[in-house]
Formats: sequence, structure tokens, C-alpha cells
Amino acid sequence: MKHISLLTLLFLLWNSFTVTSAQSLQLPAPFSDGMVLQRNQPLTIKGKTEAGTAIKVKLDQQTQSTTADTQGNFTVTLAPLPAGGPYELTFETPQISRTFHNVWMGEVWLCSGQSNMEMRLRDIATAQQDLKMAEKMPRVHLYNMESAFPVYAQIWEEDRMKAIDQGNFIRPAQWKVCTPEDAARFSAIGFHFARLLADSLGCHVGIISNAVGGSTTEGWIDSTSLSMTVPEMLQSDWRKNPNIMRWARDRADYNLQKDKQRKHTHPYAPGYLYYAAIRPIAGYPLRGVLWYQGESNADLVQMHERLFPLLEKSWRSTWNKSDLPFYFVQLSSISTRPIWPEFRNSQRLLAESLPQTYMIVSSDVGDSLDVHPKNKRIVGQRLAHAALHHTYGNTQLVPCGPQPVKATCTKVGEVRIEFTHAQGLRFAGIPDPAFFEVAGKNGVFVPARQIKIEGNNLIIRSNRITHPVQIRYGWKPFTRASLINRAGFPCSTFRLEVEN
Repeated sequence: MKHISLLTLLFLLWNSFTVTSAQSLQLPAPFSDGMVLQRNQPLTIKGKTEAGTAIKVKLDQQTQSTTADTQGNFTVTLAPLPAGGPYELTFETPQISRTFHNVWMGEVWLCSGQSNMEMRLRDIATAQQDLKMAEKMPRVHLYNMESAFPVYAQIWEEDRMKAIDQGNFIRPAQWKVCTPEDAARFSAIGFHFARLLADSLGCHVGIISNAVGGSTTEGWIDSTSLSMTVPEMLQSDWRKNPNIMRWARDRADYNLQKDKQRKHTHPYAPGYLYYAAIRPIAGYPLRGVLWYQGESNADLVQMHERLFPLLEKSWRSTWNKSDLPFYFVQLSSISTRPIWPEFRNSQRLLAESLPQTYMIVSSDVGDSLDVHPKNKRIVGQRLAHAALHHTYGNTQLVPCGPQPVKATCTKVGEVRIEFTHAQGLRFAGIPDPAFFEVAGKNGVFVPARQIKIEGNNLIIRSNRITHPVQIRYGWKPFTRASLINRAGFPCSTFRLEVEN
């Protein structure tokens, strides 16, 4: 597909979500019975109807009125409401009236990314116990945006390719109060995150899942942002673009084998999922975002370092919320992906440098042979701990594992590493000096010979490198490195320059 064709298609997708009837009232897709709306902040609702139409919005004791502009767009802002409900939310125009029932005020989060975020509760290691939990969670509301056509290794027929061209890749969703049946099909990470939040905050929690297996970072970014910031991502035929990871391009080629004229798009195309899975929910008020993705970008570390900040910027602009927090899961451990230590360290540095961005580590619960490790309960719990600390101000909770701050050469062959979030610094198992590697000026890393814990610091000694220049930790695709803090949260893979 030519560059101009891709942009034209994305423009058509964007406009496929607009009102086509004078009697229509368009709202973000999650507006439905049983929804959760964000508590304790001004509730801004955006929608679309016929140009010039008067709209009245009613919620609890509030009524706000406005008029759609010349493009049919309208915005109303309701005063903050505390947690509670159920309420009715009504929209009225001279032509129609629409009322949503069983509306709750609480906390609303979006969980997105690729297959490790998409992995369903029924498929994880603790599924049997977790589904029993789901029997007694009436404050958790699930909004499950499932893929209509999972991107497996299948050859697609023309009707499927046309449906994807038309933006019909995500199934229509409906808010569901948590039950074992609905939780079984929902993101395991999202479920456990919402479970802990509902219990800790004592309010209703709405969790939206739109993760897509195998998806790329660039697929979730709007095309305008891509064209302005990473224009090479939209060059010519995207399936031949070396700036996109080969695995994603190969899977698209496999799915589209019957597309002899290369006229069809694909869910992994740059910008596609933004329009198919983000635009329909844009404007639905959120507290924050959970993100687990990177497997389909890990081979191109430097490109991902440009794309991930752009993803955050794109979504924050979409929601008109510059401080929208992002909590993401660092890639886990697997023995077959040699680039992953570099990518994990890159993710660590991104989290340190970007505002309102927080990372949790999952390398200790990886699987040496499976890119989809099954222990997802602990990942959701760690995300919840981080959010409760940073977003909700519960500073008594430890938000993450030990974080390296600085490495200093204190004497010949010795390096001191300083950490934050390191109270109770220890190793989960037997300390192995080989978890750490030291390099001199020649850049060749060799295992350390001795490690010693001193409060929140580590002393690393090497008898082979007398003047250390760099030090790294957990630098294996699959690592058993086990440095943790008092909460049992693990330290990230890292590489540091050594100061003298």
C-alpha cells in the first residue's frame, strides 16, 4: 500500500466514527448502562450530533446545556461527584432523549498493549482461584474490547480484509459487572489491578481492555503524530519498511497472502489501532493507563525510544489530559530473545525520564521458553501497588523494586551502587556475584567476584577489572537475578556508567 493510501485509509477510519444521521447522538463507545465514570474531578463529556442542535445533560442533581458547533461537536462539563451511585445519566435534544442506567462514580482505567496484557484470566496459572474471587466483586466493572479477528498465523479471505479496512476489527463492547463468566474472558492483569483498587479504595472501579496480540507501538499512535515526529514510519509500503519490526511485517504478509494488489491494511499497520481501538473511546474520562507492550518492537530499541514517548503524547492529547499517568510493565525474561536485556534497560531509562510514567518489573516471573508467562496475578498486583502509591498518595506502599541511581568506583576493582526504594535490600535466593558484570575501557564485561550489601547500597568487587567503567545487572535474556527490597519487588535489569 502506498504512503498516501495508508493515510487516506486512516482518515476514512477516523470519519467512520462520525454521525451520519441528523437524529443521531454520538458518544464515546463506553457510554452504556452499568458504566463507571471518573469520580472527584470535573466530568467533561464530548460528543457529536447535528450541527446547531441544543443538548441538555443531566446527572444526579446537575443539568448542563450547550449547543453543537458547526461540525456537530459538543462538550459539557459537570461538577465533580464523589464515589457513589447508581445514577441515571440523560442526554436530551429536541429530537431524541437517551438515558443510561446504573451509572456509578468511581475509578476508570484503560489497559492496553499486546498479548501479555490481552491474556485472559482463564488462561493464567492461578485461574482456578482467581475465578472464585470473581464471584464476589460487584464493585468491579469490565469493558472488554475484544478483537473480532485475532491475528493468528492464518490466511485471510477477502471479507475479513475488507472488514478490517472498514475499521471493524474490535467487537462492540458493553459494561459488565464482574462475574466469573465475564472475568474469564477479560485481561488477567486488568482484572487483578481492578480487584486491588476496588478493595483498597472502597469504590467502584471500571477497567477497559483493548489490548491486541502482536500489536506494535506505532499501531497505537495517530498518523498525524507519526507523520510529524517519525515520518519514516509512514514511508511507502509499510510491510517493506525496515523501521517496523520484521516479525510484525511477516505476520501481516502471511495474513494478507491473498491481497495480490497490496491494497488492504492490517491491524499492525502504523496508526491503525489508534483509529480502530482508541478513537472509539476517546473522550471517555480516565484516571490512567496500564500498558504492557514491546515484544513487537524490541528488535528496534532506538526506534522504540522515539515511539513510546510519542504514544504517551498522542493519548494525552486525545484525552486533553497532559498529566494522564502511564504505568507500564517491563518486558519479562525469555531465553530466546538476546536483545531483551538492552530493551529492558531502555524501558527503565524511559520510565526515569518521562513525566507521570512508572514501570513495574516482571523479569522474575518470566518463562525461559514462553513469551507469554502465566503468572499474571503478581503483575496486576504490582501495577496496583504502584498506582496506589503514585496516583492515590498511599506512600506507605512500596511502589517498585530497588532502582539504581549511581555507580561509583571507590577503590581499585570496587564499585559502589546506590539505590532508591531499597529498604530491606536483599537477594531472594543465594547471592550470585555473576548477576553483576563489570567492564573496563575495552567494553568487555566479566562477572563480578564478590557482592556485599551495605544498607541501601551494594559493593561489587572484581579482581579482573581494576578500573571499572561500566557495570550491569541481570543482563541475560532469561535472568534469575534476584535483588529485591522489603516488599519483595525485584530490581530491573540495568547498565550504569561508573563514576570515578
